[in-house]
Amino acid sequence: MADQVILNKQILRRLTMFYKNARIFGSDFQFHTGAFEVVDGRFGAILPENVPADAIDLNGATVIPGLI
Repeated sequence: MADQVILNKQILRRLTMFYKNARIFGSDFQFHTGAFEVVDGRFGAILPENVPADAIDLNGATVIPGLI
């Protein structure tokens, strides 16, 4: 049973999730509307306008990478 839980966590960590329509706080200390990816449970990168069709729409929610 514990082995299955560990296996499931390893599978989940390899997922890449895409989000769009977010207010993203950038390294220039400004908010930008756009899309981003989460890779292995961590903020990956801000993406260009072309995002996958299955990207999750955040409806303008604010995202601040690195804030815990």
